[in-house]
Amino acid sequence: MHPLHDIALPDRIEQYFPVVIEIPKGSKLKYEIDKRTGLLMLDRVLYSAVHYPASYGFIPQTHAGDGDPLDVLLLMQEPVFPLTIVRARAVGGIAMRDDKGVDDKIIAVAIDDPAVAHYQDGKDLPPHFLVDPAVGEAPERLARYEALLTADERARQARFVFARDRQAFAVTRALVRAALSRFAPVAPADWRFVADGHGRPTVCGPAGIAAPAFSVSHTAGLIACLVTGEVRAAVDVEQLRIVDDALAIAGRNFAADETQALRACDGEQRRDLFLALWTLKEAYLKALGRGLSLPLDRAAFALAGRAIAARLQPALAQDATAGPSPAPWHFQLWRPLSTHWLALARAAPADGEPPPPPRFVRLTPLETEEPAAPSLFASGVTG
Repeated sequence: MHPLHDIALPDRIEQYFPVVIEIPKGSKLKYEIDKRTGLLMLDRVLYSAVHYPASYGFIPQTHAGDGDPLDVLLLMQEPVFPLTIVRARAVGGIAMRDDKGVDDKIIAVAIDDPAVAHYQDGKDLPPHFLVDPAVGEAPERLARYEALLTADERARQARFVFARDRQAFAVTRALVRAALSRFAPVAPADWRFVADGHGRPTVCGPAGIAAPAFSVSHTAGLIACLVTGEVRAAVDVEQLRIVDDALAIAGRNFAADETQALRACDGEQRRDLFLALWTLKEAYLKALGRGLSLPLDRAAFALAGRAIAARLQPALAQDATAGPSPAPWHFQLWRPLSTHWLALARAAPADGEPPPPPRFVRLTPLETEEPAAPSLFASGVTG
């Protein structure tokens, strides 16, 4: 059987169609089907931090404008082995050209993956934007990002001692501006921000614009921005780095059962658990609007397989904005890269329905974007 022309298509492809996977999500190896043999051939190895954000494949018995089969970016939770056939449904597309002509991409979801199977249209997916801070290393691009900054923002940027931190500041602000401009008729340069009493940036202009809420977080190698209609929602990211004094930090700041769980493991397992707990705590405290001004042990988490158990204590009684919502809280822990954690903390909307699943987009602000499909590591709901 040859994967290009021997796999049957269903009668109603609007319901689903087969996708033959060439490249698994997260891979830096670009495979292509050899048209003569039907075997996989290594085309090239991607350089630097670039990798495939979703599984990549094609629809058999089709031809695009460049003479190759129609390409598909497939959204699902897990990487898929090359030459696997996955049933998929289209939710959008990207118009593209290469040196051979039209090279459009279909964006599809795996209908047998319950995490994404309910999506019917790309507009159904709430956005979550991911950026590598290294995009600011190009001088011309960094100059465009810095041109967006207000005088106050340039003054803040100048206070950073290291060039990498000044660069990350400019990239972060460009990301937020580009993300917000997708949802309001405002040019990226026209957004204005003010810090609230706890240092969290909020939109203050232009006047008369109903801007969505947003949360932003950055660490070495990754910047994330959540744009949402939910006021009590936040994102936090952490790089998986060596933490020599993890137990000491946990003993001073974590709940007793969290510290006990850390003592029960060591090496990379302890590091990963410590940073996972830290990321979940920061996301929750940021969603409350207070950040690290509240003690970290106000929220205690436990990971068991793919489940997150959360124990949330009442916040400062004199500050009504910091108290936990009577509605359930939804927590998710993602692996956007093999080297990072990403945590989402979101209070359920007033109607009691669960928050919609996030859509992830990897982009270079003001230039390019592409769908991303990080792996969901664990999730949980309180109440």
